[in-house]
Amino acid sequence: MLDKPKLTLLSAKELTNYDKKLKVLDKYGIIAPITDLAMLTGSYYNRQDDLKILDCALGPYRSRAGWFWLKASSDGNATILLQDGMIGKSYCDRRTRTIRPVLKVSKRVMADLIKYAELDDVKTILLGEYPQYVPDETTQKILDELKALNLLNKTGRQYTFDGTDNYDFDRPFKPLTYEEYMYCGRKFIKIKSNLDKLEQQFTFANGQQCFPNQYYWVEVLPVKWLIDEKTNKLIAKEGLVGGIQFSHHKEYQGDFQSSDVYDYMNKYMVHDLFQSMNLCFDYPDYRNNLKAQNHLKASYNTSHVKIKTRK
Repeated sequence: MLDKPKLTLLSAKELTNYDKKLKVLDKYGIIAPITDLAMLTGSYYNRQDDLKILDCALGPYRSRAGWFWLKASSDGNATILLQDGMIGKSYCDRRTRTIRPVLKVSKRVMADLIKYAELDDVKTILLGEYPQYVPDETTQKILDELKALNLLNKTGRQYTFDGTDNYDFDRPFKPLTYEEYMYCGRKFIKIKSNLDKLEQQFTFANGQQCFPNQYYWVEVLPVKWLIDEKTNKLIAKEGLVGGIQFSHHKEYQGDFQSSDVYDYMNKYMVHDLFQSMNLCFDYPDYRNNLKAQNHLKASYNTSHVKIKTRK
């Protein structure tokens, strides 16, 4: 049972500190790619050509290493994980950083999940669903045609992101909600791109070019989490969403739980992630239901970024 789940972020110590570093990140590495959705919602990332110098194995589909919000220090700035695995500082009001959520579960839930974990270099588990990757152009056109003819069924679920322009730092979070549609057993949302304006080239995981201020379909897929057994924490394998300020104040006030990013994660994101599942759930039945929906046949969620980690 997931009892009132709360989301948080990784801390710098959990990434780099010898005593505090999460064991699963020692094996997997601390760098992670971002999803198409994170890119569409404004995340900054380093493209594949830039990452060659980092000796990153980026997988088969042009994966991207993001810049991630971390639990902040108290010196007025937010703390971030950079694309090369270094810890840096950032203005709190930037919208180009990515959220890689962390979920702490009870020992009993962790024991149940470990029984059904998959070994993907490290132990992983599928839990919850979230828009992640853009389908091929043919599927995009079919979805557009069906929606124009009012032939797509709505599921009743929705996903909320920041509707403020990516580089409008002075305005706080403005919720913008996108409805979920069903097509051939697969679920999608249609979202308008709100891209990082400093980036000039955007490419989806499928190789399709992405343009500013255009609408794209994004498939809702199971979220894969890394399992850290010692701390009973699940760490999203990829950065899921961008566009969220750490705080609309330029300086960090020192209370993480009063920050904009914490408020977003636990008012909107946690609901969106787990709205399709009963929190008093039986995991084997839940997993079998995912397989029955053919979600696991998708070619997404297969990337893995490897880099020599820093102690």
